[in-house]
Amino acid sequence: MTDRERVAPYSRLATDYDRLVGDALYPTVRASFDACVRALGLRFGSLADVGCGTGRFLRAMLGYGVPLIGVDRSAHMLRIAAERLRGQGVLLMRQDMRRLRLPHPVDLFTCNGDTLNDLLVADELASTLLHCRKNLRPGGHLIADLLCGRPTDGDRILSDIRDGSAGRLSLWRTRSDRTRRLTRVEIDFGRPDTNGETRWTREIHDQRWHRPSDLDVAAKQAGLRLVLAEPLVVEHDRRMPAAWIKIVLRRAPPRRRSARDPIRSVRVRLAGAGANAQGARAHSQTNGAAGRAFAGLVLSSPR
Repeated sequence: MTDRERVAPYSRLATDYDRLVGDALYPTVRASFDACVRALGLRFGSLADVGCGTGRFLRAMLGYGVPLIGVDRSAHMLRIAAERLRGQGVLLMRQDMRRLRLPHPVDLFTCNGDTLNDLLVADELASTLLHCRKNLRPGGHLIADLLCGRPTDGDRILSDIRDGSAGRLSLWRTRSDRTRRLTRVEIDFGRPDTNGETRWTREIHDQRWHRPSDLDVAAKQAGLRLVLAEPLVVEHDRRMPAAWIKIVLRRAPPRRRSARDPIRSVRVRLAGAGANAQGARAHSQTNGAAGRAFAGLVLSSPR
């Protein structure tokens, strides 16, 4: 294989994101959102989706009939979102979530697809939550998902995806460092040039697997209260399982901690490895391995 030109994250993936990633993740993300809204009886008059990507989740939120804002750092992803949401009155903004600034506060933030794991140090997590709180109305909520625990050490080739009709190829690999709690997803894209030869480019996506204690500290520093934390998917083949969890944070005056500590509950569930592992497998189909790989879950076939 010839040398790969490194390109910005999502500059190549954006076009095929839903097919390779979003279709595998969306059903679990949407079902967990609906469950949170029902369980907490949430009512909201405005919503901002941080890390909105191609706008698929925002399009689903149109049914609520409230003002919507989408925020993403990738211009390539926002272009696809703009096309998908054309004429719907959704405000799309290109911003870094660590320095988030909306034109007006909202009642509800969402942050899906383990976007918070793109924050590679604890201070960035605290800064992001603080800026969300500053743009959140009192009593408002943030619903997000993120990866907790540690990745499995080593390298793994996850997917070799071919699209014969377009002559396109993408190769997916992960490199994980358990000690540093980091996973790197490398995606090589092969596209035919005008001479019929394959031109290779590479995107690199890094993620940090946060600890429950990181989340607890960051939320307190930001002035947010954790009201719910539930595992979505747990890897059962680990001695110390890692999990994809859903959290709900609320902007509200400090109150006495309830008898049920959400963070402690997550720790107990992770230690027991008895959480629900549906969702991610049910919707994997052809390219689900790439979707789960990108999410950092690596729940695909055993090695």
